[in-house]
Amino acid sequence: MRQIKRRWIILGAVVFVLSTAPVGVWLLLSYQPEFYRNVAKLSPEQRQSESRKFAAQSLQLRNDIVNEAHWEAAFTDDEVNAWLAEDLLTHFADQI
Repeated sequence: MRQIKRRWIILGAVVFVLSTAPVGVWLLLSYQPEFYRNVAKLSPEQRQSESRKFAAQSLQLRNDIVNEAHWEAAFTDDEVNAWLAEDLLTHFADQI
């Protein structure tokens, strides 16, 4: 009798996990952090401007690394996220 009860508990746990796992996976894959939603709220002109700033600073950073003994760069969240939203897929889709 004890083995039958144990089997039903195990079977119930397996059925529960198998029935809730797809919902959990869907929630994890569809979740967007607030900072990504905020980038979507920027106007296209603002996004393009921030994206251009990021690209220019990245190129300058690369040149500084090659040519200078000391280098540094500071990027804002808006610049990085705008570049990811605007340019990553259009210019680097083949490398992703």
